Amino acid sequence: MSEIEGFAERIFSLRKSADKSQEEIGTVLGLTKSGVSSFEKGKSIPSPENLVKLARLFKVSVDYLLTGQDRINESQSSEKDAIPNNPVLHSSPDLYIQPDTKGNIQAPLINYKAAANYLAGYQSNEYYEELEAITLPNHMAKGAQPVKGFYLTGDSMEPTFYADDIAVCQQVPRGEWRLLREETVAVVVSNSRGLQLKRVTVRPSLGTLRCQSDNPHSPTFDLNIDEDVLELWRFEWLLTKRCEKANQDLPEWRRYIENEVGDLRYLLEQVLDKKKAPR
Repeated sequence: MSEIEGFAERIFSLRKSADKSQEEIGTVLGLTKSGVSSFEKGKSIPSPENLVKLARLFKVSVDYLLTGQDRINESQSSEKDAIPNNPVLHSSPDLYIQPDTKGNIQAPLINYKAAANYLAGYQSNEYYEELEAITLPNHMAKGAQPVKGFYLTGDSMEPTFYADDIAVCQQVPRGEWRLLREETVAVVVSNSRGLQLKRVTVRPSLGTLRCQSDNPHSPTFDLNIDEDVLELWRFEWLLTKRCEKANQDLPEWRRYIENEVGDLRYLLEQVLDKKKAPR
């Protein structure tokens, strides 16, 4: 059986088990009944966005949809189940997503001191209770994946991000890493390099994750996805105090542009005057 035939059978079986019609699935995906039918007949494969929607709808991983392996019921499994023997993923999302009556959530803030225990796997209720946290409105948490804030250090991502900024990130399940767009900004948790904010590109054929910085002086490096990379947290929101400095820089840029425009206008007038002069 080919991969696309296996995918078609799994979609059909999952839909029947969920007692959903093709029209109902189409409504979720923004497609017609015939569009869903084409998936079940093996004529086409959903877009990456619709693969994620289907995985969440049927409570399985994207890996299971595509390959038939790594089936995960998100409503029952913990992060530890998703990646066995991973020392970092010892905690349940429930420990650090606590919606209030309005749906707002408490996101823990991981600073450089807390990062050491985070990497060592010392994650428990007590660990998260001792961390600083920020309250985020529910629209800042897309879907059901955990959200965390990471204090930034160093200058590897300048001029986009600066030290002491806070990057609010949402966890990307391992089964969805291959769906990330090239140069997605994310916090990478790895055995060899700890926690780093980078622009990441998944390279499936090589089994690596390419990590690039916005600072041209910071070198690009690759990580082994299976052996080294533990977690990926996609950047969603930035909390920064640098807006005031950006406003202070604005008059200087305005003066520079005005001077350049003035010089261009002067040169243009000189050229036009020469053309008008009698010969």
